[in-house]
Parts: sequence; structure tokens; C-alpha cells
Amino acid sequence: AYTARDPTPIGSRGTGGVEMALFGRKQQVADIDLRERPPVQKFGYPTPCPECGANGYLDSIDLIEHTMYQHCPTCWAKWTTTERELANSQ
Repeated sequence: AYTARDPTPIGSRGTGGVEMALFGRKQQVADIDLRERPPVQKFGYPTPCPECGANGYLDSIDLIEHTMYQHCPTCWAKWTTTERELANSQ
């Protein structure tokens, strides 16, 4: 025997007219920034060489004068950096 087809969409039958889907909605994904950021220079950490730009080597820190003594293992340049210089550069 032939019966008449129900014209309401399958997803809304018995749910009060709310559309249903096989899969749920996609969750919002947070954007992740993958760009390189310039390193933050802090007192007590080596700074880049002022001559060649390579990573510096921290030899010693004078806690009374707030001075870092550094050298470059690439070009052998030596330099000092004070805590005040680093604070003013940011």
C-alpha cells in the first residue's frame, strides 16, 4: 500500500522545527601568530654583537655598577652594556 510522504524535512521531525545535521558545527579556532618577533633584551642575558650581529657571550655581570661584560665568539669584539641602556632601548 502506498502512503503519502511527510513533506517536513527529516531533521525537523519531532524536534519542534529545529534543523539537525549529521555533524555538529565547526568550533571557532583561535588564530596563531607565527611571525618572528624581535627578541626582548633583558639585563642578565647576552645581547647581539654590535659589530657583526651574532649572538654575544656574557662574560660577567657587575651587580654594583649594573654592567654586563660581553664578547663575540665570531668576530672577538668586546663590549659592555648597562641596565640603563637596555631600559632605554625598549
